[in-house]
Amino acid sequence: MINPELIVEPRQVYGETRIYPKCDHSKGLAQLLGQTTLTVANVQNLIRLGYTVRAEYTEPMNLKGILL
Repeated sequence: MINPELIVEPRQVYGETRIYPKCDHSKGLAQLLGQTTLTVANVQNLIRLGYTVRAEYTEPMNLKGILL
């Protein structure tokens, strides 16, 4: 059974938001898309498909509403 929770890490890179997959499922989905990072649109579509996306941060960031 597939776990419907994906763990990602949003980061600001040169002023642009990059969403890095952190768990095996999110890494696999990024690989299926042919990408190393996910876009905000990718994450929004995954939420529409029933996935829960949990953002984990290694450092504090101000990303108000970026994933929704």
